[in-house]
Amino acid sequence: MSDLLPTRATPSEPVPGTSSDATRQRTRARNTPTGRAGVFLLFSITVALSVATATDPDLWWHLRTGELILADGIPSGDVFSFTVPGRDWITHEWGSQVLMWLLWRVGGAPALIVAFTALIVATYVLAHMTSRARPLVTASVVVLAAATARIATAPRPQMLNLFGLVLVVFVLERIRAGRLDARLLWAIPAVIAVWANLHSGYLLGVVVVAVYAIGERFERRRPGGRPLSDAVVGRLPVVAALSFAAAALNPNGLAIWRYPFDTLRSDAMRTYIREWHSPDFHSPWFWPFAAMLGVTVIAIAASRRSPGVTQCLLVGGTAFAGLQSMRHIPLFAVVAIPVVAEQLEILLDARRVRRSESLGSGSARQGSASLRTSRPIAALTVALGVVVMVMFFGAVIANNDRAVAELYPVDAVDALVDAGLDDEPGFNAYGWGGYLIWRDLPVFIDGRADVYGDEFMTYYFSAEDATAGWRAPLDDLDVQWVLLAPDADLGVVLAETDDWTSVYDDGVAEIFYRCAAPSNCPRVG
Repeated sequence: MSDLLPTRATPSEPVPGTSSDATRQRTRARNTPTGRAGVFLLFSITVALSVATATDPDLWWHLRTGELILADGIPSGDVFSFTVPGRDWITHEWGSQVLMWLLWRVGGAPALIVAFTALIVATYVLAHMTSRARPLVTASVVVLAAATARIATAPRPQMLNLFGLVLVVFVLERIRAGRLDARLLWAIPAVIAVWANLHSGYLLGVVVVAVYAIGERFERRRPGGRPLSDAVVGRLPVVAALSFAAAALNPNGLAIWRYPFDTLRSDAMRTYIREWHSPDFHSPWFWPFAAMLGVTVIAIAASRRSPGVTQCLLVGGTAFAGLQSMRHIPLFAVVAIPVVAEQLEILLDARRVRRSESLGSGSARQGSASLRTSRPIAALTVALGVVVMVMFFGAVIANNDRAVAELYPVDAVDALVDAGLDDEPGFNAYGWGGYLIWRDLPVFIDGRADVYGDEFMTYYFSAEDATAGWRAPLDDLDVQWVLLAPDADLGVVLAETDDWTSVYDDGVAEIFYRCAAPSNCPRVG
């Protein structure tokens, strides 16, 4: 089995480009109370940045689907809309949906918030463990990454993609460092098989293995490169192929192979769904992404030793994906953590060595005094970290119901049901379809854009955006009520027509009914 083990790395291997003195400095820093407390505080901030309300627009139909699967099995056709009933539905997230429903049954929104925050933080922990830089340096980069990814991190199945992505990179990098047996390479197809039953993003794992298969061959030609062993590199194409094949071990069978490519090719998704748009750097939400990009470029450019070819391909590829679509920003954030941390460590190394030399022989006495002083500071730091985590968790959980009421037509749906209109065909805002499914109303459309298809999406948005032909979707499907935000384009147009009347408005949602005069309209609310 010796041919399977890495030949160039050892468990104690330092960051490339650093001196042995710097390595000893990192070891001492890693073991001081202040150093450990500093890492804990930074991870407390990471936790705070990872906590988010359970208010994602797709959350509601995910929950209802999980309930449906446990009661009647995995659906293969649409069961929630009156517009495309029975249309093919590849339930690629079925495993995640079942888990989410079970969490909801146990503890409602708080259980979802806690569980998904733990998953996100576990992802950052794995990325931290992948890095060979000093823990405090890596933890600082993790905080920036968490701020960068916050734009798209929430209780939603896509978070499992982040964890799976980092897990595959972690395994490969630990094999490179000699800290994992190279035979664990064969566990990756099993990971992909499980992943494919949780989300179609399993393809990320396959792509990562393929990138390593390509990048490591170029790494061998680079002066001073640190490629994986010949035996491991030779097996990577086989592992990638087996991983892709293993994805078919799911209820959707071979259809799961096509699904990710169909999604990426959808013009309607890129046009109409906001999270598929490129980031708008005028918005403060995207400034951490800009900062992460800047730090990455500067750290790599200024370091005296560039990262490996594989790492450059991973970071460059995910950065490009994030610039193309904001939903991909977290992929870049988590992949960049170990690379940026190690490059920063190299930059900081010279300064640490110079400082150590200037302290001279008195450093031991100063270090002893510093250790006595640092213990109470470390205790206070840990206490502050605990307070930060508790405060953020408490605030988010306490405000979740209010956030739902501010974002979704809670009272408006109550009014529809009380008026007996919930069984009549209605037109709903795209982002509210999932909530209507949760409330057991047949929907015109919801977040399952893949089910509706590009043609229907364009048809629907001609009405919601009040463009040419806006009447067709309402008339063709005999729509009797329309549920929109008060400032929606379609609402402005309907208010000026003779055959539609506003019958309800609570500031969050407005309901129009197909009637010529208020006296002919049902009483709503």
